[in-house]
Amino acid sequence: MDTLHLLGVALGLATLAGVNLYLTVFLTGLALNLGWIELAPDYEKLAILADPTIITVSGIMFAIEFFADKVPWLDSMWDSVHTLIRPVGGALLSLQVLGTSNPVFDVIVALLSGGISLGVHGIKAGTRLIVNTSPEPFSNVALSVTEDTAVAGGVALTFLNPVAMFFIVVCLVTTAIWGVPRLFAFFAVRLRFVWNKIVAPPGAATPDLTHHFPSRADLRLAEALLKENLPPAKVQWVLSCFAERLPGQRRNSEGYLACLENCRYPLVFIPKSRSSQTVFIDLETYKVCQESSFLVERLLIYSLSKKSRYSFSAFRWQEPQIRKALELLSQKANGATEDAHNQEPSSSTPPGSQLIVAENKQLAAVHGCFD
Repeated sequence: MDTLHLLGVALGLATLAGVNLYLTVFLTGLALNLGWIELAPDYEKLAILADPTIITVSGIMFAIEFFADKVPWLDSMWDSVHTLIRPVGGALLSLQVLGTSNPVFDVIVALLSGGISLGVHGIKAGTRLIVNTSPEPFSNVALSVTEDTAVAGGVALTFLNPVAMFFIVVCLVTTAIWGVPRLFAFFAVRLRFVWNKIVAPPGAATPDLTHHFPSRADLRLAEALLKENLPPAKVQWVLSCFAERLPGQRRNSEGYLACLENCRYPLVFIPKSRSSQTVFIDLETYKVCQESSFLVERLLIYSLSKKSRYSFSAFRWQEPQIRKALELLSQKANGATEDAHNQEPSSSTPPGSQLIVAENKQLAAVHGCFD
């Protein structure tokens, strides 16, 4: 039980430091200085945090972070600066709690607690980057206040019930092992969107779409057609993009969306990664929308018959290409509709089957696609 107490305090402080190092040190030092909590003999070395100088310095740094953490994009810059500071601070707090003199054990504790702090910091930084894409600033303020409140409650729980804090940390670490790689993948894609928004000059892209794949993607298309027992198909146009939402594909997979001629599947997405599979998109009945945001240009496709949703994102400067793709899909749909009117209904064509293509130029129409 004493071991769980020690680990609960050590790992608990390391976890809280990954969210807000200065608030963790400030509240712990203030509580010790005012006698709100009493340290057990096992981790009495933490009493150094009650020094007025440490309380003052950590309080000033927390005051700066309190305001910086509530401004969109400034909070992400602040998190970037603290990518090294928070893990180091978490490791030092853990070492103060355990107070070991064994160098080997010190290194193990430093790596473990620093890794936990870094993981928590990564989740926080990634979440902030996602929230920063929202046009309104209130979500940043609400999230920052929630984090500060959670840290305050976590400090109290760490010293009042270290065992409970230990099991909470174990649950967080387990969740992080599953979620952090996915969050970092999303984080990396968003950074690319931010960078392309900054460096891309106006008019960087033309509305012209390429008609050819890179050689490896062309080979993968041939393999996928053969696997589906489909004849070779001519590529009409190709759009470089990311698959945000596509059944059978990882989120934010980078690849190529292509329109095929004389193929049962009008669209196909070929990911760049060999570990991901090529996905054909059947568009018997569908609606297509174009959506623009601050960083991302999206092509949204909704199947009316199967209620499937496909979402492809591109860099903001690719807006002319997205618009051109939407125009070509509209022409393709109109041509298919006219052919359907000129032919007698057959058993292979379900009554009422049609192609519906809609370009949403207003935000209300875009949101209507989600219904």
